[in-house]
Amino acid sequence: MTASPHIVARAPAKTILSGEHAVVYGQPALALAIPRYARVSVFSFEPDSPLGLDRAHPVNGSHCELLLVDLNSRYSLDLSQLSDFSDRCQQRHQRFIDGELPIESVLVDEADLYRYALAILNQEYPMVVSALNGCRIELCSEITIGSGMGSSAATVSALLTAVAGLVDLTLPAERLIALTTRCEMLQHGRSSGLDPAVCARGGLLQFQQGRVAMLAATLDPHWYLVDTGRPSCSTGSCTSQVRQQFGDDDIWLEFGNVTEQLVEALKQRSPAQIIDSLRANHRLLDRIRVVPEPVRRFIDAVEQQGGAAKISGAGAVSGEAGGLVLVYYSGNPDLTFHSLLESSGYSWQPVEQDLYGAQLRD
Repeated sequence: MTASPHIVARAPAKTILSGEHAVVYGQPALALAIPRYARVSVFSFEPDSPLGLDRAHPVNGSHCELLLVDLNSRYSLDLSQLSDFSDRCQQRHQRFIDGELPIESVLVDEADLYRYALAILNQEYPMVVSALNGCRIELCSEITIGSGMGSSAATVSALLTAVAGLVDLTLPAERLIALTTRCEMLQHGRSSGLDPAVCARGGLLQFQQGRVAMLAATLDPHWYLVDTGRPSCSTGSCTSQVRQQFGDDDIWLEFGNVTEQLVEALKQRSPAQIIDSLRANHRLLDRIRVVPEPVRRFIDAVEQQGGAAKISGAGAVSGEAGGLVLVYYSGNPDLTFHSLLESSGYSWQPVEQDLYGAQLRD
């Protein structure tokens, strides 16, 4: 017997044009939703269906199945234990805040982020999670984990949107952002709310201390995303090390000024100002030591060709890969520039934009 998904939702990835790291310290950031998606499908079954969970759990209780397609992992979730699970996660996160645990010990296994998302959704909308009894949730994603594209925020946003859709509930954008941010806190240690805002709303937006403004500007066709590979350190460990070394530094004000300059450059459609802003941003990221040496050499080569490039995301404090690099090249994409991209060994693509954010799909 087969079944079609009852509910399908998706949420886009993101790239940060300016302000990564600095946004956690109250400075503005500029980010764009891009058309790579995390997708969540919820399948519902009749109680006697061989694909349902009732036979596996004949005693009284409430269970659903969670399938992480990309990891080929399957979990049975006891929905009656979500509250206790949430409490334990929050206790471990407090121990991280107190310096007693590394961030990697807050969420123990690969399904815990999604368990926690269901747990906090259950606190506000108990009827939503109760509707999951006997269902299967399938998560899959086009977004490379750890690349700086907001994989966890996109997947959680899609999950919350899909599960709410089971009872015809549309989560207001503000609630979706708030709930996703709570999950991001446990995944990464701290969260400004930037990734959840972009994944939930879509488009090009400016973000600062929880305030979101859609930017009245469009990107010209001279932007590229280059994937330098998954960093060897997690986003949480990277941001924690930056906080230890630069948390009280005045450098964050410089980041804020550069972001404001880029906003004006985009509004004025000035390629020269865009290049100046991105180059200044790269040098600030280099100063906080999140640009691996091979990535720095690639960015230097882009600058020598007259363009600009910078890490887009947390970057890395160790290893040779730095996740996404954002490239701007305002000249015609001639053979020399294309040859540079091809010879780097990195995959790349033009920057496109998602305008819709998290949404249910037919």
